[in-house]
Order: sequence, then structure tokens, then C-alpha cells
Amino acid sequence: MKDVKERRCFWASFFTTLCLIMLVCGIITVDYQTARVGFGQSQPLIQVLVSEEKTSLSIHVLGAGGEWDITALDQWVQNAENVVVTAVEEGQKLLEQIPLQKAYK
Repeated sequence: MKDVKERRCFWASFFTTLCLIMLVCGIITVDYQTARVGFGQSQPLIQVLVSEEKTSLSIHVLGAGGEWDITALDQWVQNAENVVVTAVEEGQKLLEQIPLQKAYK
């Protein structure tokens, strides 16, 4: 009996959260389309501007917006990407050195 109530509570909260997320997405979509059609604005909601010296994130939603400097995050992501690519390349080199049976070649 307790299990049924817990499931019912979970599914009710899951459905409510899903409905709220869909409502917010719908409001943002309507706002964007109204600005595009009614006022001729074609500025994207989210825009990442990359230049030589800095990377910035610009968000404009529901008449409010802001711009943030994400240069450190961009550099961290590039470093993480380089680490993953190097690890994959080294792993492939190691696998090439291991003699496999003919069935696996």
C-alpha cells in the first residue's frame, strides 16, 4: 500500500514538473516569435560570441537579458576536449600494440 502511494506521489510531481517546463518553453517560444514577427527582431535567444581575447554569453528572454564573460569556461572546455582527444589517441596506440587473435582482426 505504501509503495502505491509513493509511486502516485512521484508520478504526480513528475507530471507537474513536466507541465511547468513545457509552459515556460511555450512562453519563451511565443515571446521570441512575437518579437520576430511583430517587431522584425531576429536576434537569437541565446548567443555565444567568440573573439580573440574573450568569449561571452548573451541571453535575451522575455524582455530581460544579460551578457556574461565565459572565457574561463571556454578555456576549461577546450582543455578538457584536448585531454579527451589525447587519451583516445593514446588508447588507440596501445590497442594497436596488443596482439589480438585472428578472430578479432
